[in-house]
Amino acid sequence: MKIVVYSDPHQHEYKTHAWTTEDGLNSRVEDVAAAVEQVYEYAEGIGAPVIFGGDMFQVKGTLPVTGFNKIYKIISRRFDNGGLTDIMIPGNHDMATADGKHHALEVFNEGDCKVFGEPTVCSPWDGIVIAAIPFPMVNGKFNDRKFVDGFNTCLTEIQEQPDYKGFTRILLSHCFTHELMGKHLGVLGDIKGEDLLEDFDLVLLGHHHIHDTITKGKKKLLSIGAPIQHTFNDIGETRGFAVIDTETLEIEHVPIKCRQFWSFDGEKTISADKAAGSFIRCRVSTKAEGERAKKELVEAGAASVVIELIPKTPKKKRLDLEAGAKDSEILKKFLDSEYCETELNKDRLFTLATEYLEKCV
Repeated sequence: MKIVVYSDPHQHEYKTHAWTTEDGLNSRVEDVAAAVEQVYEYAEGIGAPVIFGGDMFQVKGTLPVTGFNKIYKIISRRFDNGGLTDIMIPGNHDMATADGKHHALEVFNEGDCKVFGEPTVCSPWDGIVIAAIPFPMVNGKFNDRKFVDGFNTCLTEIQEQPDYKGFTRILLSHCFTHELMGKHLGVLGDIKGEDLLEDFDLVLLGHHHIHDTITKGKKKLLSIGAPIQHTFNDIGETRGFAVIDTETLEIEHVPIKCRQFWSFDGEKTISADKAAGSFIRCRVSTKAEGERAKKELVEAGAASVVIELIPKTPKKKRLDLEAGAKDSEILKKFLDSEYCETELNKDRLFTLATEYLEKCV
């Protein structure tokens, strides 16, 4: 069978790159809702269940009514899904309390839509068992001990349940891995992905917005990724959702049509095709260039335009020194160069520096 997997929409009434639509809604609320709608329309088109990996909303403990209503209408139609179970877990942004016991997704736990706010084992479809572990929050932060406890509890239940023998094991959670964080950001994540693959055939993780896969033999760990770009940090990243074949564990990433973020360095680099309908940043060296760039971007149909004025700084000449140059020669060359920007008397500085260096010897 196939399942549709998505995560991290971060629904919110953003103030940047946003405007009020004809319906009176925040434009970025509508953008996110449109992306989530594409996920469910695709799932309905192929008759597949949906798994959600966390962070439906952006601000902890606060739900913008317009954004919530949009999302609720999309998901609530799945409450009666003919017995085809959907699964959801909350992410850190969905949490309403510091211990994670209350979260923004509780209202979706109805009928054929199952929301797990605590580590839970279930078998929603034939031949498949899922261990669902929501973001392990303690005092408002990720707690590795809480994650490990939940992981071990779920694994023990799976191992001790004879009905699950031979089932495809899927782990669903919301956390970073060492491998993915190291690859994309150069820092360690919360856990090691390879450790998770020791006991599960397929690991599905929200939280990391970039779609990526770790493979270990036939087993796979999927960083689900976000369905849309959120900021200029996401430039060039393809966003969407995943479709997984539970028999072969093949993963297809399906891009979502949504507004893009693009950045241009100077008016000569502007691409009208990229600008159309997109959020644009253009860095220029003069106000006049900025005015021309903004006009060109607006005419190209950019959704929003940010002009950043970054004056050009002249390139400084190298201080070439011969091998074995004396300290006095180095000082003199530096004080006479453009690198030494001071209103102090340079002859006096030379004398003081020379006296200091002599004392150091």
